Amino acid sequence: MDNKLKLRNTYLLNASLWMVIIAGLLLTVHLGHSILTPFILALLYSILVFRFVDFLEERTFMNRAFSVAVVILITLAAIAALFYLLSSQVANYFDRLPEIKQNLEAHSNTLQNWISEKFGITHQEQTTIIEKNAKDPMGKTTNMLFDSNLLGSASGLLLNATLFPIYAFLILLYKDRFIKFLFAKFSDGDEARLTKILNRINELVKFYLTGLMLDMCFVFVFSLLG
Repeated sequence: MDNKLKLRNTYLLNASLWMVIIAGLLLTVHLGHSILTPFILALLYSILVFRFVDFLEERTFMNRAFSVAVVILITLAAIAALFYLLSSQVANYFDRLPEIKQNLEAHSNTLQNWISEKFGITHQEQTTIIEKNAKDPMGKTTNMLFDSNLLGSASGLLLNATLFPIYAFLILLYKDRFIKFLFAKFSDGDEARLTKILNRINELVKFYLTGLMLDMCFVFVFSLLG
């Protein structure tokens, strides 16, 4: 009976300890998400491009730090080119606003006539409803910016954009030291098993990111054609 009681107390103690650890981890993630998010993104990015860094270091005159810097700069240049392309499309959209407005007015008249015929709501009543819902747009915009914390999201995005290349540079630069640390702490004399696990994780992350990039490319191409 005493043994069962001791086992039960041990089980409850272990369960309580794990619950405290999980709660502590969740609290840490919640409080430090602004730092952890760019770190995780930088880690995934580093897994995707570390072979390019190794290639530049081994096949060119560049050392490790310079190879990492070149790969990150190429990535940032590609992202900047993508944003430039998107911004040019948005600018083109605004240039065509008068034409779009005319088309929308034509379709709006057709829609109003259809609503009037089907539901018996006159054009004046429809206009009144629209004006009522569109009242004080600046006030709604202000509320959206501050109540929804969009300004805070923008500052968080700027912080992530600043920390991401720094984290990526450090991870790629000290990759070998990180791997040595993992083997020193977690191999337990079975280096082959840990190597197999790391290789499998590397493959899964690369497959996921490659598939995600292909999906983005397909969506971009079809959206551009549309």
